[in-house]
Amino acid sequence: MGLRARVIVLVVGLVAIVHMAWGVSDVQDDARLLRSEAERRGMEVLRALSIPCSVSLANREIETLDAVLARFAEEEGRDLDVLWIGILDTQGVVVAHTDPLQFGRRPSDPFTARALAADRPSSLEVDDVHGPRLLLTMPIVSGLRWGTATAAISLRGVEARIERNRGRALVLSIVLALSLGAVLALLLGRLVLEPMRLLTDTARRISDGELGARVPEGARGEEMVLLGRVFNEMAEEIQGQTARLEKLVADRTRELEAANSELGSAVAELERLARTDGLTGLRNHRAFQEALSFEVRRAGRLKQPLSLLMVDVDHFKTYNDAHGHPAGDHVLKRVAHIFTETLRSIDLVARYGGEEFAVLLLDTSTAAAQSVGDKLRQAVRSYDFPMAGDSQERGRITVSVGVATLPGHADDAADLLERADAALYVAKRSGRDRVCVHGDPEEPETTGGTGDHS
Repeated sequence: MGLRARVIVLVVGLVAIVHMAWGVSDVQDDARLLRSEAERRGMEVLRALSIPCSVSLANREIETLDAVLARFAEEEGRDLDVLWIGILDTQGVVVAHTDPLQFGRRPSDPFTARALAADRPSSLEVDDVHGPRLLLTMPIVSGLRWGTATAAISLRGVEARIERNRGRALVLSIVLALSLGAVLALLLGRLVLEPMRLLTDTARRISDGELGARVPEGARGEEMVLLGRVFNEMAEEIQGQTARLEKLVADRTRELEAANSELGSAVAELERLARTDGLTGLRNHRAFQEALSFEVRRAGRLKQPLSLLMVDVDHFKTYNDAHGHPAGDHVLKRVAHIFTETLRSIDLVARYGGEEFAVLLLDTSTAAAQSVGDKLRQAVRSYDFPMAGDSQERGRITVSVGVATLPGHADDAADLLERADAALYVAKRSGRDRVCVHGDPEEPETTGGTGDHS
């Protein structure tokens, strides 16, 4: 075998090996990308699912959960091979599932157990008798942890696509490697071997006495120009491909940013609605309980008093029955406005339920809290509510107030709420339109009021 043939075989072999190695690496990167894309899309499904499910879980609307799961499974199943989607409550019990047979079960596998305790999404790729699958979990959080969304995505389609890509890449790599190797060997022969042959022939001719022999001019220059043109064309194609890819990445980034912004706004609005009373705009019962627990712990750490007022609108049912629900709603909204305008900005007022309100007074002693309660009582009594003279005993809308303070009357949040509620009961039994502190006797002369109690 001559030198030219040996060089061609060596170059083709080296190029083939390098190109095949690159092809294998590219297939592996593509496989990782496909699996990562399946996981990302699955997480997007669970993240979108967790928004409506948090409300349904909070209200224990199991039928709504089932409907939401069915809709998500039908819509997303067109693109993702979703095997099942399930919702677990905080105890790990299945409360909704695309497979009705799973309802009420408590999965005991280690992955689910870890997911129930984790505060972030998790995934696990498994391959068993059911085939390759991707298990996904997403905590359902809206203020509180309401449960966990789980899903399983089949990877059979992904694996089949990876195998097809691997086969095509292998064949394409071999063909391209052989073709490119042959071209490079040819170019190498023309640029190196051919000039060397011309130089050798010229040297032999001179040795034979032909002194006028010369190497042909322009031979190497022509091949260098051709080689430069080939590389320039390749560089232009690579530059064009890079520009197109950068544009695609930029477009996709903008789309994802817009989607994330919309999702963030929806989550923020959902959290606000979950903590706000729809009629009065005050914090609702759930938000009050969270604030009460937090402020009791804070007051204990700082050794500061914390007072609680439980306020009830007197004879509200009488007014509501006489004038209708719209008029009753107006009274509740106006009372809420009066409280908000009267209290400090650091105090917390919430609608506890029905016509009952709760007020947390930070760093406030019992005497000061009693004074604040009487100020609220007088502010309500002095406001001219429409038609109050037609239905209320005293011709006015009035409120009764119960006061309790931590640490003087209670040691924890539950005791504080119980003591303030008991004081409210004394105020109502003692004639209403008055402020009673925990421990006050049940007598008409209890602090507050107008002296006109019946």
